[in-house]
Amino acid sequence: GSVVFCNDAFQSMTGYSGEQLAALGLLGLWHEPPQEPRFLQLLDDYAARGQAVVLTIRHRDGTIRYIESSLTRLYGANGEVIGYSGVTRDVTDRRQAEAQLRYLSLHDQLTGLYNRRYFEEQLAAPEADSYPVAIVVLDLDGLKLVNDAMGHSQGDKLLLSLADILQRCTDEGAVVARLGGDEFALVLWKCSSGRCEEIVTRIRRAIKQHNQDVPSLPLSVSIGAAVSHDPSSLLDGLYRRADDRMLQDKLCSSISAKGELVDILMATLAERDFYTHNHAERLEAMCLRIADRVGISSSERSNLMLLAKVHDLGKVGIPDSILQKPGPLTAEEWEIMRQHSEKGYRIACASPRLAPVASLIRCHHERWDGSGYPLGLAATNIPIECRILAISDALDAMTSQRPYRRPVTRSEAAAELQRCAGTQFDPELAGIACELLLQDEAFTSSDQSK
Repeated sequence: GSVVFCNDAFQSMTGYSGEQLAALGLLGLWHEPPQEPRFLQLLDDYAARGQAVVLTIRHRDGTIRYIESSLTRLYGANGEVIGYSGVTRDVTDRRQAEAQLRYLSLHDQLTGLYNRRYFEEQLAAPEADSYPVAIVVLDLDGLKLVNDAMGHSQGDKLLLSLADILQRCTDEGAVVARLGGDEFALVLWKCSSGRCEEIVTRIRRAIKQHNQDVPSLPLSVSIGAAVSHDPSSLLDGLYRRADDRMLQDKLCSSISAKGELVDILMATLAERDFYTHNHAERLEAMCLRIADRVGISSSERSNLMLLAKVHDLGKVGIPDSILQKPGPLTAEEWEIMRQHSEKGYRIACASPRLAPVASLIRCHHERWDGSGYPLGLAATNIPIECRILAISDALDAMTSQRPYRRPVTRSEAAAELQRCAGTQFDPELAGIACELLLQDEAFTSSDQSK
């Protein structure tokens, strides 16, 4: 085990000089406590087979390094083994990369939890003495809605929050896995039905506490659990039972959870205050005044009132740097801004209360000449509620105080409506709005109403 000779590369590899290595010996480099017979037998076995051996050593700086040595026996005059010569290289980076690949093959990259592959391996080969076994399946409700409305970074925060809760609320040795997307699962070894209920209750309490601490981004989780005491039964059947119970829980809570999330998104939008606090109220009043002159149906009138309140809901997913930018938007920023119609549509589709106006939210930036977005609808193919809203929204924008410009007068606003009639606006509705604007000072509540 003594070092008779080594070159500069080996000295650099270990951090020791030749003299220090001669005094230390290979046993002194080994990361484990010196066990001379075992160590020398290991070297000799690999040398005899002509195979490279990977040794774990402790560098002089205290770090663990991996070296790969290809050794050849040296024989004495009587044919006995008197030592070894060989070539050694540092394979630490390779070993660490291999370890990282093994880790990634069994873990979810975002949360650090085990992945579906590892989870299924656990189901396939349970130990008989691990029973009773409990499986808990969890589904994060509304993840797609959050991703669509607020961006995947916010959805990732939800996933990370749930992963943290599951790790904190489970016992040591539990398998905590993200199976993909919004689905998580636990395998709880040696876990009775009572203990499983305690863990599920602990998880629900932690979720409730999270929602109190972070009300702007709450967690809604559907949970199902099943327990088996029979080592002869297959765990994939136990998983299916837990999954069925999770789906039952989701059916009971999903609609209300999505409705609550939509309410939170609307409150978040109101707090960001894109225009003025009373924008929605003014807009609704103007829309109804125009609608009364046109004579729309009662259902159209109801939808118009709701549309006036929530048409900009999709802007909750637009960055503040764009929404509150005082100057003109760049082409790239406009492209992001135009996404709010589709975002609002997807949010509304998830809410039974807003679903009737989802398609109207999607179309509220269409233009009479077909140059609007996102569908390029033209003329009367645009729902009348959207045509009325477009005019009212433009009027409120022109006659309200903005941080980057003064409000225009009624006559200036009427002139702009007439200029854009037949291109941006329905010409008939634009004419009605101009009449109301010039004849009725109560039509807008702007201070600049002369």
